Amino acid sequence: MGWEASQGAVDMIEDVQLVTWKLDSLVHWDIQPICFLKTSTWQCQTKLPVTVYKLPDRVSVSTAGHRGPMIEGKPYELQCDVYNIAPVHLLTVNWYKGQHLVAKTWFSDSTKTPVNQSTRFQLSLSRADDGIRYRCEAELKLGWVKTSSKMASQVLGLTVHYSPQVTSVVEIFNETSEDGMLNCTVEANPPPSYTWSSSLQKEFNVGHPVLPLSSVGSGNYTCTASNEIGSVSKMFVVRVKPRGGRKSYHILGDRWTLCRTGRGDDRRLHIAQKED
Repeated sequence: MGWEASQGAVDMIEDVQLVTWKLDSLVHWDIQPICFLKTSTWQCQTKLPVTVYKLPDRVSVSTAGHRGPMIEGKPYELQCDVYNIAPVHLLTVNWYKGQHLVAKTWFSDSTKTPVNQSTRFQLSLSRADDGIRYRCEAELKLGWVKTSSKMASQVLGLTVHYSPQVTSVVEIFNETSEDGMLNCTVEANPPPSYTWSSSLQKEFNVGHPVLPLSSVGSGNYTCTASNEIGSVSKMFVVRVKPRGGRKSYHILGDRWTLCRTGRGDDRRLHIAQKED
């Protein structure tokens, strides 16, 4: 009996029932040792299937063809790179969103020698995904013990930019006092800027999402929130019946003042130039 092999061959040994093929280290990735048996009347041989495994040196994840923040609703790809692994057909790449497994990728490449392998994962992000963390994991199935070896990439945090959004485009105030607020605060990334307008003035209260009812009279007031992604407007319909007959003012700028005069239903709203 004996072994034929490109590494660790064993010459014919007579009068034995067992011959062991062993190696201190294996350097041939496609080795196929053959055990042979020979008698005076017949001979036979059989191949020993050998799989040589190479665990990856490193696993990394990155955005494919993109840098910086991502935009809500647009398609993107993440790329997972597995370095120096073999054999590829026993490799599975697992994709994780946070702690949840969201996808798996298998490979059919029959290459037995170590290679670098890449795969991509497609995604479309929403505002709820801002700050979400992705990672990929290389899983190599080790057939002889029916288990696997796993190596994870670094964690990749994603920043999502999205436009302002309102739950309703019109809000009506039927107040009998001046203690309320017109609140136009919205969520957006980057944070939005705010402008207000009305039939009396094209633009005022710039940069402030809140407008006190005490500073306005009955009418329609439009707030616009905007950032580099988009903008949204909301109208506030105000029907105010303030108490008392005092005169009140709302400062519009260095030269003009919004004034309210009169009592009850006779109150008037007008713009007057400030006195020096």
